[in-house]
Amino acid sequence: MAHPTSEHQIFAYGSNMHLPDLRRWLEEHGENPDGILRSEPATLRGWRIAWNYFSRKRNGGAANIVRAIGHILPGVVVSVDRPTLEAIDYKEGHPQYYDRGKRRLRVRLASGTDILAWTYIARREHWQRELVQPRRAYLDLLIEAARSHKLDPDHIAALEATPTVD
Repeated sequence: MAHPTSEHQIFAYGSNMHLPDLRRWLEEHGENPDGILRSEPATLRGWRIAWNYFSRKRNGGAANIVRAIGHILPGVVVSVDRPTLEAIDYKEGHPQYYDRGKRRLRVRLASGTDILAWTYIARREHWQRELVQPRRAYLDLLIEAARSHKLDPDHIAALEATPTVD
């Protein structure tokens, strides 16, 4: 499971799965989008998506994850260089809002290989007790990314069924 220190894996389950949007964000913030090296569908065992985080930037809910025994969360492992990891840290508000912690989580690539990947999780003090509905444009990014990466159809259906504020 060793990877060169210049390459980092991120398990994305929200908007970072949408590589064109991530590249656009990097360019708009003066970062090199070529720091996104590759991507592959993956799953994270024991977690599920949660709509319990309000994003001021998006003016609506943003995807988060919570522990959930028996669940398998589909997503995408995005391999990036160090400057891109640091740029995504900034994008995610690490460590104040979303935190990737000090330990990577074990994820399974579509190829069947288990790897360790950084995973951004909203800090508990920012969680809301009630459902925080996302904006339609944000949810559409997730749905489009899930389809383009051919993630589990049940996961795509669950995203499509998520209520939005607009």
